Amino acid sequence: MKTGQEKPGNKYWWWSTTALVLAGLFLVWSKNSNETKTNKSADYFNGEINQIKIGFPKQAKENIIAKEGNGWVVKEADGEVPADAEMVERAVEELKEIRLEDPVSVNKEKFGNFGLSDDEKVVIETGGKRLEVGKMTEMMDGTYVKGDEDKVYKIDGILEFARVSDQSYWYQKKIKTVEPEKIKAIVVGGFGKSKEFRKKEDGGWENQGLADKVTNLPVDRLLKNFSPSKNSKIYKLEILTEEKKYVLELGRETKGKETTDWIKDEKGKYWQINGEDFNLLTGVLN
Repeated sequence: MKTGQEKPGNKYWWWSTTALVLAGLFLVWSKNSNETKTNKSADYFNGEINQIKIGFPKQAKENIIAKEGNGWVVKEADGEVPADAEMVERAVEELKEIRLEDPVSVNKEKFGNFGLSDDEKVVIETGGKRLEVGKMTEMMDGTYVKGDEDKVYKIDGILEFARVSDQSYWYQKKIKTVEPEKIKAIVVGGFGKSKEFRKKEDGGWENQGLADKVTNLPVDRLLKNFSPSKNSKIYKLEILTEEKKYVLELGRETKGKETTDWIKDEKGKYWQINGEDFNLLTGVLN
């Protein structure tokens, strides 16, 4: 063999050594990567959410929204109020997306700087877990929170629903009875008059505006401690399907110069509605 010519064995040794080194580096990288993933938390509220309790320590009050059947209700001292299901479901989705990953502070003395003092924080309890909500970030791109540990985290999102202490924020905004396609007939009655509207063969209605309104009626506010007087003009609204008859009451209450148009839902709650909708629903009798 000529001088300076590389031996075949050396070449194979070099490749074998290189392969072993690369394999070792890969194992180290894989181990670190797995450790990093392990240190990253999963979704914080990873259990089933059937109730959300939002506490406001400074005001010594709390809002409780609970699952009931296919919908949600606001729990109050004197009973339950139907909640805006779409709003609650959006809040549930926001909660399920919360992840506590990289803490921004572990110094308890500075937690107040993040809006997590008793005078500022909001406490959310659901799914067996507790989350303290502080102020929004300086860039308005997230929120400071604290979980079960004494660590402050920044999460994406504002959690706007957690910043409103008024229970009426959660109240339903519309009275929804049944899907429009299931309605067979609508009956409006009052003061000795009654008028029935039936779905036409082509699926339309003689009074389409009435049909659209009775299935998705906007309400202005809940009328607490309200009961109609003898002077109220009261009408009955019946919505008939193959399976059920929905019965609602409509009324116009006048006291002096003040007029209140209302609707009573199937749970006995009175809701104020606007005058245009009241006239649309009852004007069919004229």
